[in-house]
Amino acid sequence: MHWAKHCCRSILSVVWFEKNEAECRLIVERINRSTATVLVIGVGAPKQEIWISKYKSQLPQIDIFMAVGASIDFEAGNKPRSPQWMSNAGIEWLYRLYCEPKRLWRRYFVDDLPFFWFILKQKLKRN
Repeated sequence: MHWAKHCCRSILSVVWFEKNEAECRLIVERINRSTATVLVIGVGAPKQEIWISKYKSQLPQIDIFMAVGASIDFEAGNKPRSPQWMSNAGIEWLYRLYCEPKRLWRRYFVDDLPFFWFILKQKLKRN
């Protein structure tokens, strides 16, 4: 079987699909009917990671799960990357917040706080 025949399959869904159990079941069924062994999902963090965690047990033929977030938009040229110096300094998130404050403020300053607390606790344990 030639890989190019099966390398690119897409399943488009409605906005906020992850909140609709019926829509999620349809997506799982469509993936299971495919010959895919790699699933690439780019709906943004943490939605894509939560979705993968919830449904991966229902996708037995998928060997590799890739949560790529905004990478698809960056590569397609739909969203600009941060200046190289910001990427190198690990603060690309700050540039993204500057570009999309209404969309990202909650994610960075509310939803991600438990993650930063976890990192701090881990660092304190090592010392």
